[in-house]
Amino acid sequence: MQIREEITSLVMNEKIVPKRYRYVYSIPMIDICRKLDQNATTYYNCMGTDDEFFNLYNRKIEALRNMYDCCDYLLHELLSLRNRFYIKISAREKVVGLLVDEQELIDELIETENEKHTNFIIHNSK
Repeated sequence: MQIREEITSLVMNEKIVPKRYRYVYSIPMIDICRKLDQNATTYYNCMGTDDEFFNLYNRKIEALRNMYDCCDYLLHELLSLRNRFYIKISAREKVVGLLVDEQELIDELIETENEKHTNFIIHNSK
């Protein structure tokens, strides 16, 4: 949620992204932030125990990978913005820091889910 707020305030600032470029840069980035939030909601709402087809595990991993991809896309778009327009380092640094932190958290969550999944398989194969 914080990423969405920061990116929205950054890309809707006319001093950073002129109005005529909003459909090129701002709107797509805000849409990706929405997808990031939707996938986070999907991941955190996956509760219960896994079944023999690993549906819960697959949904969680898919949501995490989608979240990672969204962060990656936003970083690429910020790089494109930086190359096209002048953006102060302080404004860019905060958003980039949030995205990198989010990707690190996602990596940790994927590792945790993989460990849980491995333990589930070992436990249920006996």
